[in-house]
Amino acid sequence: MGKRMTKAEANALVWLIIIGLPLFVVVKFIEAIGVVTFAIGGAVIVAFAFWYTSSRSKARQLEMERLREEQRIASLREAEQRRLALTAKYADPLLIEKIMSRHFWQGQTEEQLRDSLGHPYDIDERVLKTKSKQIWKYHPMGRNRFGLRITLENGLVVGWDDKT
Repeated sequence: MGKRMTKAEANALVWLIIIGLPLFVVVKFIEAIGVVTFAIGGAVIVAFAFWYTSSRSKARQLEMERLREEQRIASLREAEQRRLALTAKYADPLLIEKIMSRHFWQGQTEEQLRDSLGHPYDIDERVLKTKSKQIWKYHPMGRNRFGLRITLENGLVVGWDDKT
């Protein structure tokens, strides 16, 4: 009875087939067509591959630039529509500019704050005898941690804590 192959010998045989067989075919092909012809053909293939990849990367780059430009135009249109809506709502150019720049200030109303920063992530509300106090929380940074907390009393901004 014949000797069985070990696992290491079987792996070596597999690698010999994987590496050796293609190498053997290439060597026989070079012998059949000649070294010079093989070198010229290889150079042509490498040049074509380089040209193809560079033309594809240029096309990809142009496509990315086109998409960025479309996004920029959409953003400008959206900002202009927002400005028109705020103009119809408030009519004060200075106030509209502050809201468009996402500013907040003392004395700002709830509605102006919402137009400026958007809806808060969370609101804590306390109703006292003489006043209503709310804390609007923006920019969550973890569990019950926020980058910005704005305090409103009776619907007006009275202060904030900005950790961003």
